[in-house]
Amino acid sequence: MFPLPLLYVGNHISGLSSTSKLRKQYSLNIIVSVFAIILGAFIAAGFLLMYSTVLCSYYNSALTTAVVGAIKNVSVAYIGMLIGGDYIFSLLNFVGLNICMAGGLRYSFLTLSSQLKPKPVDEENIPLDLKS
Repeated sequence: MFPLPLLYVGNHISGLSSTSKLRKQYSLNIIVSVFAIILGAFIAAGFLLMYSTVLCSYYNSALTTAVVGAIKNVSVAYIGMLIGGDYIFSLLNFVGLNICMAGGLRYSFLTLSSQLKPKPVDEENIPLDLKS
């Protein structure tokens, strides 16, 4: 969401959103500067996303990061369906998408719950000094 205003400004400076009668000619320096700012915003947003993922893995386990990522993907898919405008609703498509999302969430839940269960101790593999 961060670079969207910059994209709007860049779109108007480049003249892509206006007609030829309304198009104002900007110098090459201004156009290059705006595109450099937009590129920098994308790089900064990518860095922040990567940093937050590493920070989540540092304070939690990698499994928790994977589960949070799966939940994020499900929410992005549903928000995209509602806001994006390119989702064509049909009953079969909607049911198939919900089955896919439910399967992904169920897999994440089962993986997380299996990792949280205590594992049985195999007494044959315990060293002798720890048995007493």
